[in-house]
Amino acid sequence: MLAFSKIELKKMKAYSGQLSSLLLTLPIKAILTYLIWANLSTYNYSIDLQWLVFYSIIVSFTEFITMPYCEIAYNLMQDIHTGDLDMYIVKPIHYLCYRFISKLHIFFLFVIVMMLLKIVYKVNIFSFHNISILYFYIISVSYIYVIFAMVGILSFKFENILTLRDNIWNIIRLLAGSILPLSYYPFNIEKILKFLPFEYIYYKPVIFTQNIALPTSFDFVISGLWLILGIFLLIVIWNKSIRHYSSQGG
Repeated sequence: MLAFSKIELKKMKAYSGQLSSLLLTLPIKAILTYLIWANLSTYNYSIDLQWLVFYSIIVSFTEFITMPYCEIAYNLMQDIHTGDLDMYIVKPIHYLCYRFISKLHIFFLFVIVMMLLKIVYKVNIFSFHNISILYFYIISVSYIYVIFAMVGILSFKFENILTLRDNIWNIIRLLAGSILPLSYYPFNIEKILKFLPFEYIYYKPVIFTQNIALPTSFDFVISGLWLILGIFLLIVIWNKSIRHYSSQGG
């Protein structure tokens, strides 16, 4: 337990460095966003620059808590090709569950910070709205983990999946509202995205946090169904791939 605590402490220190870097980039991102949309707003009076900058900042923090879950693709690739997967698959806890749980510390840190802010501003942290926001952030990190775990499983057949991982990451950022709020997309594209899981990674959690919109029963149902489907597919792909696994370690 002591050794595990030391490892987790080292992880926290590493992520504190990442957080510092993130805080340094936030003003730059906010300024760039403002300049881009200040130019576009001359053609479209409906663009709210203040809201857009605030949206961009919250997206940055959301990316910070989801980023560790992208690492599962690299973790799988390394564990498969080095043979380290052997020592994980004999553990009483499933490999994929272990990897997910081991990254929860950064998510809990985010939750604690948010709760402290709510307390400072005398907001009821146990209100339905705040619990709903927490639910959608859990959905967000779960989606990211499931998607990149599927990418990582391809390492059973391929030597290097990092290029594929990076391409999928860029597609997700585009479809999830990281680069641009989905409300600014053409209506037909926005309508299609409503039935896909991507908007629940960034766009929906962020606008719920901003109180721009309230979660509906449709949001709860569709996000939950996509997560169940994703976990089911992940388990099927994992079980099929692990049957043909043989250690490649030295």
